[in-house]
Amino acid sequence: MKLLKFPVLAMLAVSALVTSCSDEGSWDGYVEKGDVYTFDQASANYSFTPVDLQDSIVITLTRSNTAEEAALPIVAEFESEALSGPSEVVFAKGENQANYVISVGELAIGESVSATLAFDENLVSVSGEATCQVSVLLDYTWVSAGSCQMYSQWAENSSPVRVPIEVAAEGNGLYRFNSPYFYLEPNYCPEEGYHVQFYLDENYNALAVDQFTYIGELITIEGVSYDAVLCCLADGSYGCQFVNAGSTFLINAVMGYDVGGGSIGLYTYETIQLLWDEGYPGAQ
Repeated sequence: MKLLKFPVLAMLAVSALVTSCSDEGSWDGYVEKGDVYTFDQASANYSFTPVDLQDSIVITLTRSNTAEEAALPIVAEFESEALSGPSEVVFAKGENQANYVISVGELAIGESVSATLAFDENLVSVSGEATCQVSVLLDYTWVSAGSCQMYSQWAENSSPVRVPIEVAAEGNGLYRFNSPYFYLEPNYCPEEGYHVQFYLDENYNALAVDQFTYIGELITIEGVSYDAVLCCLADGSYGCQFVNAGSTFLINAVMGYDVGGGSIGLYTYETIQLLWDEGYPGAQ
């Protein structure tokens, strides 16, 4: 199994070598003709909770000079009516940066919405970005619910690994294992933030696990790397289940991989056993 998983850090290192052209800035080594522009980042991800939700977010663009005032048309595609923005961004005279402001309206808690911003590719700088992908999430307020000792068939840990557990303050029995594979095998999941959500009933017994969860790892098959996805299918296919006896829980699932186009390939079985020995709210 380990031979087929390609570490994410190595992928990032290769990417950095390919994309890094100069230490002296994005305009180095190339003479631009006329005004050219770039989004300062190709993607921007924002996560808010109900108490800190902002009514707008700012995406910055840079141009190649600071001459006269200039208006750059922006084609904006918003996935939801909760997001909106203007059809252009204006650079003030003497300024080489301008802000495109996205207005944020009402979002449902737990809802993630996206937008794509773009301008004419003929106006992009040689090393710039003509498109920016934006995502906005109104997340739950997550608070500590203790921790568990976890075993994973996928990670092949021979001794239990302690994994934090959190509960959603606004949720109805919604919990999550906080970055479980980061704790289980950091060599393959080097970043936190890939949580596994699950639900308990009113008696704090196992109810369900989210059906599809990206775990922060890659699966490499025949030289091609895919994002690994933990699949716990609600209909019980492939033996998927989530059960408990007191504070001892079992997840039978499948490890899959994202092949694109909304399709998930199934790769191997995953079994997670855990003892919620710190903070379990139900009967032991």
